[in-house]
Amino acid sequence: MNDTQTKVLRAVLECQMDVLQASGYSDDLDQITLDVQGFLNDAESDAQTLVGLVLDAIADASLGAFWNWDPPRRSTWLTNLPQAPVVGGKQTRDLLGVLLSLGWLVIYSRPAGRSLFWKTEAQPIDPATGQPAVPLSVPQPDRPDLTGTFAVCIIGSGAGGAVTAARLAEAGVGPILIVEAGQWVEPKDYTSRDDFALRSCYVSAGVQPALSSPIPISEFLAHGRVSTVNVLQGGVVGGGPAVNNAICLRMPAPQPGSPGPWGDWQAAGIPFDYDQLAQVYQMLEGELALDPTGVDQVCGWRSLLFKPNGNAWGRLVIAMKDCLGCGGCNTGCQFGRKLGGLGNPRSYLERARTAGALVAAQLQADHFVIEDGQVSAVVLNDLTPGGASLQVKANAFVLAAGPIGSTAILQRSGLGLTLPLGQRASANVVTPVYGVVPTPPTGPKDPGLQMCYFAGQEGVLLRETWFHYPGSIAVSLPGWFQDHMTRMQDYASLSCIGVVVPTGPHGNVGSGGHLYLALNDDEFALMKQGVVEAANDLFGAGAIRVYLASKDPIAFEAAQSADLPALLDAAIQDQGDLNLATAHPQGGNAISTNADIAVVDSDFQVHGVQGLFVADASLFPAACGVNPMLTTMALAHLAAASVKEFVA
Repeated sequence: MNDTQTKVLRAVLECQMDVLQASGYSDDLDQITLDVQGFLNDAESDAQTLVGLVLDAIADASLGAFWNWDPPRRSTWLTNLPQAPVVGGKQTRDLLGVLLSLGWLVIYSRPAGRSLFWKTEAQPIDPATGQPAVPLSVPQPDRPDLTGTFAVCIIGSGAGGAVTAARLAEAGVGPILIVEAGQWVEPKDYTSRDDFALRSCYVSAGVQPALSSPIPISEFLAHGRVSTVNVLQGGVVGGGPAVNNAICLRMPAPQPGSPGPWGDWQAAGIPFDYDQLAQVYQMLEGELALDPTGVDQVCGWRSLLFKPNGNAWGRLVIAMKDCLGCGGCNTGCQFGRKLGGLGNPRSYLERARTAGALVAAQLQADHFVIEDGQVSAVVLNDLTPGGASLQVKANAFVLAAGPIGSTAILQRSGLGLTLPLGQRASANVVTPVYGVVPTPPTGPKDPGLQMCYFAGQEGVLLRETWFHYPGSIAVSLPGWFQDHMTRMQDYASLSCIGVVVPTGPHGNVGSGGHLYLALNDDEFALMKQGVVEAANDLFGAGAIRVYLASKDPIAFEAAQSADLPALLDAAIQDQGDLNLATAHPQGGNAISTNADIAVVDSDFQVHGVQGLFVADASLFPAACGVNPMLTTMALAHLAAASVKEFVA
């Protein structure tokens, strides 16, 4: 970030801080500026480029005077900038929204902002002792000796990699090496500060814009409207299960006349039947000892509004044990209560380590060495200070770096000319809807488990309860300056429902690991239908007003509920008008018996490459329709059997 961009950034942040002063807010502007710059430094280059574009546009349009104006004048000028004839339009507005969201994220993550409208935060109590819960320590072992030849090298330590490693290690296969690009973060070192958690626990600090069109990111303002879906992926040892909501739902079983997502898999040539998958689901659910009623004891009031009692809502099944309800699921559980990642003995990663599997962190797989149709080594980039490139040899390799990462590694391995890499990508795309409930009930926990209940049709359209800390909520609440502050004042009274639409397999992972994905017309219509349903859910639960996660500040009053479909159609005309995100990219390396779409064969081996297997959600030939973690684990279980047979 150059000097001019830094001046503009600091001046914008000062405007945001200025509107909070009337509420008694005070903080260090220079430190906040440094925190935003640090956040961007940890984000990928695409995010840095987008922010740089809008900072340059502000400097150019103001003729270099922006930072010399007083904050109220700057705020008014920025609000009007999208209407300017030279740099205006929705694209500019979208980028301004990104810039302001980063500012709000940092402002409301720091102690002064976090406590401004959240007055009830307290350290969780361990019911077993009656004392404040003690964060869990899992010290990082020394990096293993990477010379010699491993029996199996697994790339990625998330849901797929951990299950594969556990199955192989417990079957006596060894030595096994798990390679992870992310850092080893002990549970005790997970931070509840939202911006720091994103930087330390997520790929690219949680900012990966999937574009609707494959344009050069530097030309974002030069094209017509290009919508984005922000992609969130775990970036620590333990991957997604360490930092996600640990939801374990089965892909819906096919019904007569309604095959659902499984019908899409069948049409794509999936090489096994649903009964086989169901047997593995049952095994995994038993090993994790999943309790469908567990969410009732640890939900907060925001979920309690929708507790199943003969209504349309059901319980989300969460892989957890003795949850404390502190609400920090997406920032990593400091207390080891999730059954994924480090620390909990039921975690497949810990099962693998107990059985002898070795873990090497901060090693990013670049490409495989393939000769005469046989993989012999993987080239790794050492991400530790002063690290260099190195090779690891193994008899077999399992790729479990996720749909984007695994596809990019195969592309860099020179397989894109012979295999349909990156095709049939899909995702579960979400947008939140917030409701202001002036007289909320008291829940078992505060703020409570992040996600507890769901409604809707699995595989088509879901609504899920969700809530988090002020920094995360501030990112998606609409409004720029005073409008945004007014909405954040409702934090203690906000409930939230996430609307989830699974996309068809019409996205793709392009060169360089860029995901290109957007809702098609039917999916966008479903998203709007879900927003209306969520708004009515909130009104029915006592909300007096709902806020959309929209680029413009859109709110509806309870008295308008009957007119919501028409009002929403008028307000939201393009998917770019909504803030959309996904933590569930899927596809890119389809497993199939159809040679036209198959990257991976029925033995989970990459076509034409002996000894190279895939065991993650990139295998999905279409979206599974629900949270993909349990299905990813099930496919990894099946893949492990093929790997075991190969190395026997």
